[in-house]
Amino acid sequence: MTADHELACAGLKDRSMEKWVIASRDIGGYQQQTRGLTSTLQAQAETLAGMFLVVSGGAISREMEVPPGIRPLLLEQDTRLSSNVHIGGPLESLPAQVFKQAKNRRRLRDLPTGSFPFLLLLLLLCIQLGGGQKKKENLLAEKVEQLMEWSSRRSIFRMNGDKFRKFIKAPPRNYSMIVMFTALQPQRQCSVCRQANEEYQILANSWRYSSAFCNKLFFSMVDYDEGTDVFQQLNMNSAPTFMHFPPKGRPKRADTFDLQRIGFAAEQLAKWIADRTDVHIRVFRPPNYSGTIALALLVSLVGGLLYLRRNNLEFIYNKTGWAMVSLCIVFAMTSGQMWNHIRGPPYAHKNPHNGQVSYIHGSSQAQFVAESHIILVLNAAITMGMVLLNEAATSKGDVGKRRIICLVGLGLVVFFFSFLLSIFRSKYHGYPYSDLDFE
Repeated sequence: MTADHELACAGLKDRSMEKWVIASRDIGGYQQQTRGLTSTLQAQAETLAGMFLVVSGGAISREMEVPPGIRPLLLEQDTRLSSNVHIGGPLESLPAQVFKQAKNRRRLRDLPTGSFPFLLLLLLLCIQLGGGQKKKENLLAEKVEQLMEWSSRRSIFRMNGDKFRKFIKAPPRNYSMIVMFTALQPQRQCSVCRQANEEYQILANSWRYSSAFCNKLFFSMVDYDEGTDVFQQLNMNSAPTFMHFPPKGRPKRADTFDLQRIGFAAEQLAKWIADRTDVHIRVFRPPNYSGTIALALLVSLVGGLLYLRRNNLEFIYNKTGWAMVSLCIVFAMTSGQMWNHIRGPPYAHKNPHNGQVSYIHGSSQAQFVAESHIILVLNAAITMGMVLLNEAATSKGDVGKRRIICLVGLGLVVFFFSFLLSIFRSKYHGYPYSDLDFE
């Protein structure tokens, strides 16, 4: 035995060295056991959760079914934390590193009984939450990558029920999705769907080939014959319908495009998308030379007619001819043709439940193309009646003939004006207006 050992045994050696040796040994063993316990509990997450439910007052139940490798560590750790081991002397007399370790050990010892398993469980839950967050980020990256790949092939990708639930309904999602619900199969006979699809294609192409294109907005389509379950899930009974699915939360009422009132022109869709997503799309339409060709044919026809009648141009001064041209322009403008050109409404509406086709829109804020044609014919018939009445009153022909012309003109005015008034009443509910307070 050395002299130091003899002095230590005799109590003649300075006790600070003895305290340092005891503290270092205990802390080293505690750290080794803690590392082994932590690694084992991470591999046995479910077992640890079950253990925590039966831990009571810091005592671990002996009847607990745990793996053999965990039981000794748990029991020993619980015993060490519950004991009142005292390291003699002030902690300040120890070296700095030993003092810090001993202080941390004393803090652990002073914790409430049974709190160590709880801290380990909390640590494990934090690790699992971090892993879940990483998993969500990986899943989101995969979804965005897949959508970008589809967009590189086609500006509008078709979706069935499974794709709709995975990429649109299921989180996580940090992008907006514009979906057109339609029925393009020939057996559906939806002419409006084809017209809306053309405008939707123009809008999607304008976004796909613009410099502002990014992974924050995508365009997709769900056909009724390919995603019947999606229509049923959304309680949708009409097509076409445009909806915006925001990155977070459920779609609101404003996320459904008001097709009946605004129409489905690409410019109107782009404005609606800007309101919902703050993404501004400049619509680029492909060149359409049909109007130019038609104008060229008209000029050629008029020029050829003038050339053939160059020796007799008195028809240019014909008042009746110019009056007919003027009336045609007036009928086109008063029937809403310019509104149709701007808003692009559907020609008519077919009820998907009973198959009934509506040619007159029920709102005063919108109209169908067929409705403007009907109004044009009614205005022309009423005008013809007024012309006949004027002719019967001013002509100097046979009285009987003038009487017939008068009756025909009066019949045209009464019948078609009544028809026009009934359409007005169906669109402006509450007509005829009454009980108006004029002051």
